[in-house]
Amino acid sequence: MKQQKTINERTPVAGDVWWINKTTGAQDMHFIVQAFDKVALTLKLIEKEPYSNGVQVEGMWVDAKMVSYAFYTRFDVYEGGTKQETLENVQQAVMQAIGCGKDIPQDAQEITRLRGEIIRLKNAQEAHETTSEAVINALREKAYKLEKELEQARNSSSAAGDNSGIPMQATLNYGIAKKEAEIYKTLYTDLLDRVLTGVCEHPDEETPDPS
Repeated sequence: MKQQKTINERTPVAGDVWWINKTTGAQDMHFIVQAFDKVALTLKLIEKEPYSNGVQVEGMWVDAKMVSYAFYTRFDVYEGGTKQETLENVQQAVMQAIGCGKDIPQDAQEITRLRGEIIRLKNAQEAHETTSEAVINALREKAYKLEKELEQARNSSSAAGDNSGIPMQATLNYGIAKKEAEIYKTLYTDLLDRVLTGVCEHPDEETPDPS
């Protein structure tokens, strides 16, 4: 925490560490629990672990039950920021210390679970899209090549003055490849819809392997 700035150079935010002027003229280092328009909820940083409700912050400690407030006019020097995990730990400890956080562990677990579901769903969707797009592109390429063969066969027959000489197999192959690409794309779209719907309706079930 070495990036020292004044209150004129930085607006305090939750997770900051600031030196705050006391009315006696001395200074204390404080952790910002929550910042508002002109005032912030803070916890004084101390060197020794408190008897209870202690949370470590950058090698020091805060006592979660000793919440105070300070107007920005008393903020002197910004000492640095902290990790998001540290901020969340402190805020949770404060809520528990003042008796408002009995359900926070369960809520936190639920949030973590939902975040995991979002990531899993996103990964499943990307995997389906990557795999299916590759197959669709391959089928389109196959249809394109067969279309070219069919066009060459037509040109050869026209040059020979015989329009009946277009190979039946070339026409058939092209038609099959084109239809195969269209069918696969339709099946992929339907499958993806069902996968997304299934995951949303049954979040505890595993997403089908895209392979």
